[in-house]
Amino acid sequence: MNRENKVLLLNTLILLVVGLLVILVYSNLAVTTKADKIFNTKVKLELVEDNNLPSNIKEVNDVYKGKLKVGQLFDVFETNAFGELSLLVGIDTDNNIMGIYQAINQDYPESHHQEEVFLYIESLIGSNISNPKNLDGVAKPTTVVTLGSVDSMLESIANYLDGEVVIPEEPKA
Repeated sequence: MNRENKVLLLNTLILLVVGLLVILVYSNLAVTTKADKIFNTKVKLELVEDNNLPSNIKEVNDVYKGKLKVGQLFDVFETNAFGELSLLVGIDTDNNIMGIYQAINQDYPESHHQEEVFLYIESLIGSNISNPKNLDGVAKPTTVVTLGSVDSMLESIANYLDGEVVIPEEPKA
């Protein structure tokens, strides 16, 4: 190999190593999952094994940043007359709502209701889960059925955190 080829090969190897380092750093530090985005930092989830979950809570995860517990992540759902609602709710160690991911598939009578519900749910971020309050001054939408379902899901989380879990009775045959 002549001198020019050796320089090109060396430059290629250097670029390859730098590219791999960037990918490695990004994958370990970048906020990429929904849980990371809710807690605004790279977090690790640990599933909470609990057989006494309310019927509308799919799962509960403890959320850790390193070895420090920073909160819990709740996956809750409910079905009402308009369709399905699913929320991923992050709660910090002081029981404040850190963030909410919404998957609301409702057949609203009016097209603007979806946006109103989205804005209202986002306005609850920062309030305490035991008494969620609209902190942004967003008007409460008129979609009473949907908001009743959202309130019911948040109440289930609050009751779970307070240890007041009501286990649904088995239907009698």
